[in-house]
Amino acid sequence: VPLTSKQEVAVLDLNSQSTNAVSDIVAGANMAKAHSFFLWRNPIEAADSFLGKPPGWLRHRYSVHNNSESSHVAAIKGHLEGVSNAVQNSLAARGHQLQVFWYQQVINGLVAEWILNKSFSHADPQAMTSLMGALLIDAKTGKPRDQAKIDHNELTVTGALKELGQVWYNAKLVSFRNEHAPTEFEASKMRLIKELRWPQDEMEILRHVAGDLRQVPVVVRNALASTCFAEKKPGEVLKEVPTLLKKVPLLKAMRENQFVWHPPEKMPPEGYTVYSEWHRNLDTAHAMHLFNNNPQYQIIGGGHHIFSRLLGNGSTHRGPLGAVAKMQVTQENVSAARSKVFKA
Repeated sequence: VPLTSKQEVAVLDLNSQSTNAVSDIVAGANMAKAHSFFLWRNPIEAADSFLGKPPGWLRHRYSVHNNSESSHVAAIKGHLEGVSNAVQNSLAARGHQLQVFWYQQVINGLVAEWILNKSFSHADPQAMTSLMGALLIDAKTGKPRDQAKIDHNELTVTGALKELGQVWYNAKLVSFRNEHAPTEFEASKMRLIKELRWPQDEMEILRHVAGDLRQVPVVVRNALASTCFAEKKPGEVLKEVPTLLKKVPLLKAMRENQFVWHPPEKMPPEGYTVYSEWHRNLDTAHAMHLFNNNPQYQIIGGGHHIFSRLLGNGSTHRGPLGAVAKMQVTQENVSAARSKVFKA
C-alpha cells in the first residue's frame, strides 16, 4: 500500500523464512516486471545469529528428541544449504533475474544505489544522500548505529558452530560464495583481461612481461612449459630451495591465509594486534623444519633473489618467467651500481 499518492516505488523486504519459496517469489517478480535481489551474509555469522536467537519457524525444525547445540547447528546448516540451492536454481531458470548482494554492501550503500538506479531512469542525488543517512540509524533501536560494534564475528564463534563441514568450511556454502563473491557486482562491470598462451603468442607475451605493454595486465596460459619446472615432480623444486639460501626468511601468520604488511619503522596503533611477522635470519635446517611441520610457517620469502637460480639452465630465457627473472637481476644490478656511486 503506497504511503502517499506520489509514491512510485515500493521495496518488499522478505525475511529468512520466505527464502524457502525464493523460486516462486522471483518468478512472480519477473511477471510483474519488478526487480529482485537476494541479500546473503557470511554463513557463519548468520548461523551465530540463528543459534543465539532462533526465530519461531526455525525452532519448529529442531529435533524434539535431541536438544543439543549440535542438533540446532545441523538444522541451521540445512536451512542455509536449502537457501543457497534455491537461489542457484532461480538463477539457472531462464529469464529469472536475481542479483546477489552481501550484507556489507547494504552498509556501504551499494544496495541502495542499485535500488535507486533500477527504480528511476534519473535518480535524485538527494535520495541517495537520504538513504545513506538512514543507514546510520539502527532500525531496531531507532538510535545511531554503533559503527565499531560487530554483532556477529566469525573469529569469536565457538562450539558446534566451528565443527568442520557443518557451517564452517561447508563445501556447498563455500561453493556459493565462490560463485557469488562480494566483488562480483563490481567485477561484472570490469573489462576482461586478455588471455595469451605460450608459446603460440610468444612475442606478444614478452611485450607484456618486459616490453612496451608492461602496464597492461594479461593472463599467460602454459607459462610453466617455458621452464624446467614443467619436468619436475611435486616437491622437487622445494628441495632445491635450502641449497640456494644460507638464511631462510619465513613468514609466521597467526591467522589462516591472512597477512597484512606493516612498515617496520612504524609502531602499530594502541590496542591493535599484529597477526603476522617475518623471521628473516633462521638457519636453513630450522626454517625448513618449521615450514614442513608448523602450519603457521607456510610462506618462504626471498623468492626474487633465488628465482633465476631455480629456473636453472633448462629454462627458456625468452619465456615469460625467464624474462621476469632477467628483469629482476637487471634491476638489482642497477640499484647496486647506484648505491656504489652514492657511497663514492
